[in-house]
Amino acid sequence: MLSQEVLKKALLLAQCGTNKGIWLHHSGEPFLHPELPSIIRTVRLAGFYAYLSTNLLHFNLQVLEDVFRSGLNDLRVHLSAALTTLDPDEALFRIHLLRKLNWTVRDNACRIEVTYGLTRESPDDVRKNLSKHPYYDESMHIDFYQPHDWPGLYSGNDHQVDYRNCKWYSTNSCAVLANGDLVICCLDQLGASRVANVMDISSIEWEHLRDRGLCVSCIQYHEMDDWIVNEGLRIPDWLSRRLEFDPWM
Repeated sequence: MLSQEVLKKALLLAQCGTNKGIWLHHSGEPFLHPELPSIIRTVRLAGFYAYLSTNLLHFNLQVLEDVFRSGLNDLRVHLSAALTTLDPDEALFRIHLLRKLNWTVRDNACRIEVTYGLTRESPDDVRKNLSKHPYYDESMHIDFYQPHDWPGLYSGNDHQVDYRNCKWYSTNSCAVLANGDLVICCLDQLGASRVANVMDISSIEWEHLRDRGLCVSCIQYHEMDDWIVNEGLRIPDWLSRRLEFDPWM
């Protein structure tokens, strides 16, 4: 579980770079962390945008309100994902409640993204099926995607991937696991590319990130091209508003 000590050291190192987005989800459900609002507040006070990803299985309106008031900028909600088992009626009802809460306490200053992992159905099929449920809202944008192949990254299969074409690499992005281990990419949830621990270094150097051997097995890099740049690093100015955001609450 991520500690404030590891978080503050990671943020200190990140402040030496140019990226402004911090994704507080690498593996697991962030809303299970008992100090989540405090963590978000720490990220915002350090000068970064704060992003979360959730499957809504752990749903608590009071925690959600605390998270919104802590200054969250982006909440990605998985309507369909590998571990999402919610009935569509319940999932859409929870999305309705959190969108209403965002409007009430933050004047919609947090962007809410709804994603849907496709299997054999088409986006039109999904929209048609969802429209049968009472809390489906046609104004709710759904980002459709092909589910990630997490185990495939460790298969060792050479997919002829040139890491220089990946935006995760070209934007000098990296990831820090909850224990402080520094890895080259957010897809590496198991730490196979561990190069250091943030508690043991004073800066992130190119030597920490240049070993990209793991990248040859990646089949997800192309899906990050637009997302990491347009949706993460260049988010609209209005998302930085601090409406109803008091870091000392």
